[in-house]
Amino acid sequence: MLEVEVIRISYNNPDRGYAITLKDIGSERILPIIVGATEAQAIALAFEGVEMPRPLTHDLLVDVITALDSDVTRVLITHLSKGTYFAKIVLQHEQDGEITIDSRPSDAIAVGLRMNAPIFASETLLNGITETKSKAHEPIDTPADDSAVEETLKNLQNILQIAIEEENYEVAAKIRDRISYLAKN
Repeated sequence: MLEVEVIRISYNNPDRGYAITLKDIGSERILPIIVGATEAQAIALAFEGVEMPRPLTHDLLVDVITALDSDVTRVLITHLSKGTYFAKIVLQHEQDGEITIDSRPSDAIAVGLRMNAPIFASETLLNGITETKSKAHEPIDTPADDSAVEETLKNLQNILQIAIEEENYEVAAKIRDRISYLAKN
């Protein structure tokens, strides 16, 4: 398993979903995982550090894990079977030790980001997709890079549109505020 980081969340028109792009920290290998709009929104909120006034589903899970004296030690993107990615959330419990929970990658990533847990992907998955580094795959949170800020704003605007369509105005307001902040800086 190799440590990866979320570098991009982008709309994937052919699949009418979103691509969460993970990059191997030690190389230029990437792993895109297609997720639905709701899952992309949950990951983007954690990735951008947007805190909601009331807990969303992944926030609730984080609260439950913490209340049970556990911590997420790592997220593992393990394999691909019949076009579906599989993942595990690894917890450390005070009394019971290490606990591994089967998960969808999108949920595992959303929880892992909220708990600042490292994310790992199998080397086999990363070897399946290679790409040379380009501006499109630089981290979107690099403040000095104007194209990265533009990409972040574009991603947030897409997620804002979803929140509005789903009439989730609390989330929409938070995303709008984050867009305003990034646009000013």
